[in-house]
Amino acid sequence: MLSSMMILVLAQSHLIWLEHGPMEFFEASSSWGTKQITSAKLIVKESNKLGVNPYFMVAIATVESSLNPDAVNEKAKDVGLFQINYRWHREYFKITNFTDFKKRLLEPTLNIHYAYKVLTNMSRFRACKGKNLPACYHAGPGWKKSHRKQQISAYVNKVYKLERYYEKRYPEWKNK
Repeated sequence: MLSSMMILVLAQSHLIWLEHGPMEFFEASSSWGTKQITSAKLIVKESNKLGVNPYFMVAIATVESSLNPDAVNEKAKDVGLFQINYRWHREYFKITNFTDFKKRLLEPTLNIHYAYKVLTNMSRFRACKGKNLPACYHAGPGWKKSHRKQQISAYVNKVYKLERYYEKRYPEWKNK
């Protein structure tokens, strides 16, 4: 009896300790590093604020940059988590040189918001409706006429496969 009371007292003191502040827990892949987990957590948070599917957004960022907020493809001029392309989007974001573009888009929260704007902009094209949105994000609204159509389809399949996996594996991401 005494030992069960001792356990109860210890358990209660442990609970009191936990109540001193919110414990923030974010479930993520054990194969991800700290940067990737931080990026996924931020994408989930911002996606939920924007009213966008967080699984879809994390899937795109995973395919684009492996959730690396510092990713830069100098040759293609793609920047950040969502590998936003300077050539295609500089005018849309009113940034006149690659140095400034890179500087701004390496900020993860801004990169997420810009990706959202790109997706929103792409969704107005007929070729980008429904399940074709990742194809447009990756290759633009003319993707159906591209000589890279096979690679674009593989990209789309990878995005949706990851999205389904994340939905099953991490149900708590929704509205986090």
